Amino acid sequence: MPYIILILAGVFATAFTILVQKLYVIISQSGVTVTQLFTFLLIKRRNGEANTRGENYRLKLGLLTCYLIGIFFVCCYYLLWKIGVGKPDVITALLFGIAHGLLSIFLAKICLKRGLISNGITTHFYISLLLAHLAFALTAVLSHNLVTQLLRIGEIQP
Repeated sequence: MPYIILILAGVFATAFTILVQKLYVIISQSGVTVTQLFTFLLIKRRNGEANTRGENYRLKLGLLTCYLIGIFFVCCYYLLWKIGVGKPDVITALLFGIAHGLLSIFLAKICLKRGLISNGITTHFYISLLLAHLAFALTAVLSHNLVTQLLRIGEIQP
């Protein structure tokens, strides 16, 4: 049962995160989304050779990666709750979101230092990463709690 909850919470949180970051990029008119970053990092061109799979394939792979990582992090949150680090509430979500966002910024900066990608990476990208991961953590906690409650409705109570 917890697997269904974690997968659904991961999917909901990731979808909302992608939306928040895309809206930030549109409003600020600057930067790239994390989906575009994953797309670039996963399938890059070698020695100027064109990728024969096309842009649509790369976007799907970037989105799939985002969702898998989102589910993974919801599972990490769940394991932290199980060992007593926080609980599925708003305060913990904010703390996890800040930590998760700072980790993402750190990892993006490592990628930049290695020269993997530089187009569109500005201060706006880092701000959008932090905001998106705050949104992710809040949505993960809210959807985890909601799905848990919905699944308990059908259970037989002692």
